[in-house]
Amino acid sequence: MPRKTDGQFLPGFFFLFLIGMTTVSAQPDTPDASESAKLQNLEITVSTEGPLPAVVRAGAPFAWKIVVRWYGDLEALVPRVQKQPTFEGAKLLASSTTLKTGSDPDRRYAETIFTYRLLAETQGELTIGAAAIGYRAEANREADETFLTTNRVVVEVLPAPFSLTKFMAKLWDNRFLRISFVLLIILTVFGVTLFRIIRSRKMTSLPPVADEKKPSQAAFESAHRARIEGDIRGYVRLLEQAVRLSLEELFPQEQSKNPAAFRHRIQADLHPVFDRFFTFCEETKFAPIHPSPDVLDQVWNDAKRLTGVL
Repeated sequence: MPRKTDGQFLPGFFFLFLIGMTTVSAQPDTPDASESAKLQNLEITVSTEGPLPAVVRAGAPFAWKIVVRWYGDLEALVPRVQKQPTFEGAKLLASSTTLKTGSDPDRRYAETIFTYRLLAETQGELTIGAAAIGYRAEANREADETFLTTNRVVVEVLPAPFSLTKFMAKLWDNRFLRISFVLLIILTVFGVTLFRIIRSRKMTSLPPVADEKKPSQAAFESAHRARIEGDIRGYVRLLEQAVRLSLEELFPQEQSKNPAAFRHRIQADLHPVFDRFFTFCEETKFAPIHPSPDVLDQVWNDAKRLTGVL
């Protein structure tokens, strides 16, 4: 029986090798099962916040936010704004992205916040268009993205509040009004200066009017000072003088300087007051006395009643 040489087995081995390579290359690519499960277990929501502040006025800035929140693996996602919102009637001042984490009562979450700083240009309505947020697993960057969208929003813009500074700035920007304002100031200063010069030439210096004070009033004031200084005799003497002068001022036709001559001139119900007052004054002239503050007040009140002040 003839023997086979080694060269006769080579075509067979080569044929088996080709069949194995074809089988391996024909197997389809399948995604990583762990990554797919990780993405499917996430709970993802998208919402908007704003405008902030709630009342938007023309010419005032405000904020608009898109908030993407997910629960589960907090590091599993990379949300991105694939379609930016449009702003009709508003000017985009700045935008920023913030990532933060938090927790509900029973689970933790992560948030990506896209903040837009806007400026309302005119009053009326401004429109914030819809945005598309794309996300996919961080570990599988080559996978297709999933998209979430926000709603289109219309914001009412109120008129800008009155500002005196802005109003004056607008007036100052007008060249004609600016020149007119400067001329008005110059004419006003010139007119006031001219008026003061003319007035100063016409005015003549008048002597100061003396403050006329009745002798009885001056005597009352002196009596008050004497009591403060502790001069009781001077206090009583000056009060008697003040009453006598007041009676002479009230009844100038009476020629007598004796206070008793005025008794019939005053009202009958004041006769007891008259007698008590002048009796006390006479007693203090000849005898040392030390009246109490109540007695001194009574003497003062009697003097005022006799002169018609009380």
